Amino acid sequence: MAAQAPALRRAKSSKLVGGRPVTFSRAAFSRTVREALGQTTIHCLTDWRMALARDHLRTGNLHPHGR
Repeated sequence: MAAQAPALRRAKSSKLVGGRPVTFSRAAFSRTVREALGQTTIHCLTDWRMALARDHLRTGNLHPHGR
């Protein structure tokens, strides 16, 4: 799961113009994520959130921000 975060960052800002990332429309971003990760943005987000919840439950840290 952690390997997907860099892929999302690359998908979101894969093009630079003048050293600044080119913005994507939602449709273009969604298509890029689907092509890069093989799943829709909502499925990627859901998987990531479930992995965080699973990790917090395993470690006993039920406060997501470490409180």
